[in-house]
Amino acid sequence: MDLMDSIKLVADGFWFFFTFFWFLWVPTLLLFLIQVAFKLYKNARLAKSGIAELDNLGGEDFEKYLEILFRKLDYSVTRTPFQGDYGADLVVQKAGTQTVVQAKRYNRRVGVKAIQEAVAAKEYYRCAKAMVVTNNYYSQQAKKLAAANNVELWDRDKLVTLLLAEQQPLVAIESAVSSTGNALVTSEKAAQSTSASAHCTTCGKAISPQVSSYCLSHPERFGGRVYCYEHQKTVRYPAKRGA
Repeated sequence: MDLMDSIKLVADGFWFFFTFFWFLWVPTLLLFLIQVAFKLYKNARLAKSGIAELDNLGGEDFEKYLEILFRKLDYSVTRTPFQGDYGADLVVQKAGTQTVVQAKRYNRRVGVKAIQEAVAAKEYYRCAKAMVVTNNYYSQQAKKLAAANNVELWDRDKLVTLLLAEQQPLVAIESAVSSTGNALVTSEKAAQSTSASAHCTTCGKAISPQVSSYCLSHPERFGGRVYCYEHQKTVRYPAKRGA
């Protein structure tokens, strides 16, 4: 058998296989193509979202960016001190519900410690809900603990979805972070966005955006809640445990 006969024999063998055993290789090929297409789609989505820029932010800048993002989502936002925050980086409010937010800009999966901090912060700031937001993902143990304590988790996929929805390119991220600084509320516009229809926690009286902004910018005294001018004088936060 010469070389040409050998080549013809091999070619006939491949032809026989692909013709009569298509049900074996066609599904495998389709699965491979689907996986490649999904990977390309996901990479394009990630690149468009700007999540890579968030990965390069420091911890404090990540908190500042989340402050901007929550405001775009119609939350009123207060940033707690960068040091000594008792487990909460932000206190956000929407539709009368206050939530403590623990921000984790990690290059690894977030573990149970972050969930424990959020639970403790929820009690300290006397908020109704707790949330952890990360640019990464969560360990299985963290997910279980969060589910048991009703802690909402925002992971990398959630952030990508929000980034795309809010259309936050790199330029917007950098300008937002650099211009925010450490101020909790720095302008009249920010004060108005806090809540034009806020009400006193004690008496229910409607209060102005300026008064609401003042309360939210002093979480160490008011615990992230808002009070009218008269009841501000009676509040000393945190209240004594057991009182």
